[in-house]
Amino acid sequence: MARNFRMNISRSSDSLHLHLEGELDGSSASVLINTLETHRNGSGRIVVHTDGLTNLHPFGVAVFQDHLLRVRNGNAIVTITGANRDRMAPG
Repeated sequence: MARNFRMNISRSSDSLHLHLEGELDGSSASVLINTLETHRNGSGRIVVHTDGLTNLHPFGVAVFQDHLLRVRNGNAIVTITGANRDRMAPG
């Protein structure tokens, strides 16, 4: 995992917010996916905030996109926001 990757988790009344910081490499993407899978049922809406990401490695993006469909099969609605939204959202 990238040494500077961090994920801050907060909750509002109907949403879980994941604020990402640092670099998204393959290992960081796996941590993110595992967190999404853990919270996909019963969380309602999960918002992934990408403004704090400084570098998105192509492999990390591919890992995230490949596994996001499985997460979306749960009850949660996953929304990606921020400056890196277009790079992280599946094509």
